[in-house]
Formats: sequence, C-alpha cells, structure tokens
Amino acid sequence: MSDNSFKKRCLYVAVTVVCLFVVLAALWHVSEILRLCGSIIIKCFGYIAPLLYAFIIAYLLYIPMNKLESVMKKNSRIAAVKPSRLRTVTLLLTYVSAIALIVVIIASIYMMIGGQLSKNVDFKHIVDYIINYFSDFSFGPINIKGNSSAAELIKEIQTWIEDYLKESMPNIGTVVTNIGGKVITGVVSLVISIYFLMDYENLVRRIRKIYMNSVGKKHIGRRIYKCVSIFNSTFKQFLKGQLLEAVLVAVLCIIALRIVGVSYYGVIGVISGICNLIPYLGPWIGAGIAVIVSLLGGGYSTAVWAAVAMIIVQQIDNHLLAPKVVGDSVGLHPVIIMIVLLIGADMGGIFGMLLAVPVAATVKNIIESRHNMDSVIDAVVIEDNETAGS
Repeated sequence: MSDNSFKKRCLYVAVTVVCLFVVLAALWHVSEILRLCGSIIIKCFGYIAPLLYAFIIAYLLYIPMNKLESVMKKNSRIAAVKPSRLRTVTLLLTYVSAIALIVVIIASIYMMIGGQLSKNVDFKHIVDYIINYFSDFSFGPINIKGNSSAAELIKEIQTWIEDYLKESMPNIGTVVTNIGGKVITGVVSLVISIYFLMDYENLVRRIRKIYMNSVGKKHIGRRIYKCVSIFNSTFKQFLKGQLLEAVLVAVLCIIALRIVGVSYYGVIGVISGICNLIPYLGPWIGAGIAVIVSLLGGGYSTAVWAAVAMIIVQQIDNHLLAPKVVGDSVGLHPVIIMIVLLIGADMGGIFGMLLAVPVAATVKNIIESRHNMDSVIDAVVIEDNETAGS
C-alpha cells in the first residue's frame, strides 16, 4: 500500500469520526440548539417586523386608497392635478379615515361603558357601584346585597385582584418597556407604510421585474409567480366579500337591538359589524358589548334579550350570509366554505380561519388556470416592459 493511499484512508476515517461526533453532540444537545435557533429567528424577526407590518398595512390600505383615487379622478379638475399631489391627498384621507374610525370605536365604547363607571376612582368604588346597581333588583329569589355568601365571594375576588396587582408591581417596568417597544414598532411601521403607498405601483413593478429577470426565468419561478398573483387577486375578492358581509351584519344588529330596546343600538351595530371581520372572536366582542351596555342601561332582562338577538343575527350570518356572500366573492360552494373554515380553525386558530378561504379558493383557481398559466405570465412581462419603456 502506498503512502498516499494510506494517508487518504486515514483522512477519510478521521473526517468520518469527526462528523459522527458532531452529529451525536448535536443530537445530545438538540434542545439547546433548537432554543438557540428559535432565539435567533425571533431576533431576526424583531429587526424585520416593521417592514412586514408596513407591507401588511400598505397592502390593506391600498385598496380603499386606489378606489378613492379613482372616484376623485372622475372630476376633470382633479384629474388634471399632478399625480404625486393627488396620491398625497388620497393617502392622507385614507390614513385619517382609518385612524378616525379606530378613535370613534374606542370613544364609543368608552361613552357607552366606561363613561358610566369612570366616576369610580378605584377598584373598591367600582365593586361597590356594581353591588349597589345589582342590589336594585333580584335574579328571581336571589339578591346580591342581601346574600352574605355572594358578598363574601365578591370580597374574596376583590382581595385576590388587589394582591395580584401588588405582586405584579416589580414587573411593571418590564411591561412598560415592552409596551413602549411595541408602540415604537407600530409608529415606524406606519411611517414606512406611507412611503410604500406613495410609490406603490412603481415599487410592485420593480420587484416584479427583478423577480422575472432572475428567478422568474426558470419554469418553477414562473409557476410560483402565477400562484402568488392568483392568491393576491383571490384575497382581494375575499376582502370585498368580508366587507359586504360586515355591512349586512351591522344592519341586522342595528335592527335586532332596536327591536329589543338596547341603548346605543346604532353604535353597537356598527361596532359588531366591524368586529365581525375578526374570525371566531369578533362576534363575541360585539355580543359582549351589547350585553354589558344593556346591563348598565336597561337591566338584566334587556341584556338577556340583547344576547338572544345577537345569537340570532350570528346564526343568520354563519349559515346564510357568510357562506353565500363570501362564497360568491371567491367562487366556492357554501359547504366548502364551512369545511375549510373548520380545517383552518383547527390548524391555525384565528389566522387559520382568516386565510383558509382565500387559500382554498387560490388552489381551486390554480387548478382551473393551469393550462393558460404561461401565456398569462408572458402577457404580464410584456406589459411591464411596455410600461417601463413608456
């Protein structure tokens, strides 16, 4: 055996032993490695989170902004304005409207609920106020004020909450820091989203051109691009269906709450319609607000009727409106809508339910358009080139 072959075999054995040692060490410390990888991923996500949030905000607000811009362009004087100035005006109106809507919702909730309790400066006064309120009537033979066991239970709950707040005092600094960090992230994301929307079309066109000139040249890249395009159009149709459903739910809630005599029925109906956009949790928020306002303003009987009215509205929405309206917007059968919602809720909770319908509709559209996929992509590339040339 020559010296060279012997050295090669020794090197091969040494490398094999080292590799086995590394693999065994990794398996032995797999939990630490996974924890380290998770922390690195979380750290990286923290750096790019403002960009992701800004993209989501810009993507969602571009639809109403573009619609507003199209409506304003119907006026000949406005259409003659410089496009950048028109975009600035529509962008400002869109953001002001979105922020105003959030402020109005919060102010309305405070006006309906918090305004009646805000005169109580501490938790003890709030508890006394609630006890005095419920002592004005009795739930059948039970009266809270005259029932010593109920009063003792409330006192124990009050003591537990006060003790919990005292124990949590050392962590307030951490909580405040976390909240401050999230606020800063939100503000930065909002500012970045403004820049995204100011040049949205050119930004999308440039990203698409870079993609088509690199990964898009390959067959798999072109397929991925087509799938993303189908998902984009499908998700926009899904959002339009969701907004239409929210309007219908708001109208039904206003009518139902007006019939049972709930105060602020118009505001509660609008809030319920907006909250209905949140899968699973949204309807409960609207119903909870209606019941709380009824308890504070009309008594427990009105609250019971408010709960019944909201349940009836949600049943109409779940079995008639949502499958029909959303199904027509994305081209899926109502039965398929209900099945994919259940699957999405089981796999991903609220976000799973939110994405289940557009993902299912995207799969359906991809299967239906698999024959003309390449021709559509070629048309998009030609359109981009002509737009860039002009």
